[in-house]
Amino acid sequence: MKRNMNKVRELLIKIEETGVDDTYYTDDQEECYHLRIMKDGGLVEGWVADDGVDGMTAEITRMTWKGHGFLDAIRDDGVWEKVKTHFKEKGVGMTIDAICTVTGNILSAIVK
Repeated sequence: MKRNMNKVRELLIKIEETGVDDTYYTDDQEECYHLRIMKDGGLVEGWVADDGVDGMTAEITRMTWKGHGFLDAIRDDGVWEKVKTHFKEKGVGMTIDAICTVTGNILSAIVK
């Protein structure tokens, strides 16, 4: 399965909306895959289990400081569209660090 940054953004928004006292639970396989790599990347905490039969399940207990920062950078739909356009035009892959750099440049241009 390929990493989909749109899915990462969507999941961060969903996790944030669950609130402080709730966990985010899913057995959707695409979501579980992305939650696993988001956990690996330090964006969320929780667990993702693969039972080897029915697939994966995930329970995310919280978004990390890094996850909140990343979501803050890409939350705005207009900024997110500009970021995606930038990477598409350049023909390069989207990493979290690169997205944050590009988003910072876009926001700096807006604020000027």
